[in-house]
Amino acid sequence: MLKKLTLLLATVLTILGLELASNTQNAWALDLSPEDCPVKIGAVISDDIDSQECTRYTSENNRSYYYILGWKSKVKSQVSNLVYQPIRGFQYWKTAPTVEKKDIHNWSSFKNIKLDTVTEVSCTGYTCYTFSLPNKNAECMWFAKKSRQGDKFLPGGGIANGILRGSLCKLGKKTPYNTEDAMIYLGALSAK
Repeated sequence: MLKKLTLLLATVLTILGLELASNTQNAWALDLSPEDCPVKIGAVISDDIDSQECTRYTSENNRSYYYILGWKSKVKSQVSNLVYQPIRGFQYWKTAPTVEKKDIHNWSSFKNIKLDTVTEVSCTGYTCYTFSLPNKNAECMWFAKKSRQGDKFLPGGGIANGILRGSLCKLGKKTPYNTEDAMIYLGALSAK
């Protein structure tokens, strides 16, 4: 079943000209069920999910994990990829990671996006950008959770101290993502 999902997701991503943003240098990967995945998507979005895949990767130094969640929709021709790296509860940001427009190019799927066509979208708690995929008839949003110096673990599954980045692309969408579109999706995300 999971292999079929992987093939299905790869097909959809190929159609959109996307691929999962992952580091393939890691030695250990574990497929997780949606129930076991630490990244959760609320009902406002999850009701439309046709298939999803969650994989836990072990970092090269074997000291931490990160998770990649990919999903596609049933009818809205959407695909999303999320990368989440939790930070242990006793840790905190000494220097919070910064996010810039050029970070979009760190995702191999978006290496050919011209940065002058990327627009920032106002997103509470996130840095968000919207852009069109060249010749693909799709609009995308790329986002990263904002972190501040001193952010710590939030009880109950908060993501203040973890790194959460991702993309959402919709085939056939004619207009860029706006703040309302972005906050509906970002408001449905949680991680523990």
